[in-house]
Amino acid sequence: MEFLWIFGKKVKIIKIQGIFFIEISKELPEASTHTINNFKKQKMRIRLNQNQMNYLYDNFIKGNTCLMLKLRIDKKENVYLIVVNDDIADQIRDWANLQLQRKGFDRHYKLTKEGEILDMLIDAF
Repeated sequence: MEFLWIFGKKVKIIKIQGIFFIEISKELPEASTHTINNFKKQKMRIRLNQNQMNYLYDNFIKGNTCLMLKLRIDKKENVYLIVVNDDIADQIRDWANLQLQRKGFDRHYKLTKEGEILDMLIDAF
């Protein structure tokens, strides 16, 4: 018998005739139950400062209307809160890594100002 811990609750995986079933404890709220396929789609909350948000918007989001529609961006004072799923976070992180390689370093291999912002974006996502 195998157990998983999901949202702090014990979940039992049962295999009957080659088919896996998930038994969730009764005290687990119905809204917290997920199928295994939905675990990848968890939402992440990313905090960015004004400079990071400006750079991300001007260089990546602005030209990507489809992505713009999928993002939820809230501003509180000088902090931007972005809610994204894992797929979008991976997409942004991959883009930032590529940009860092292309234009994030000067000729002495030191981070430029743009490189510092890209490095922070990679860490955030």
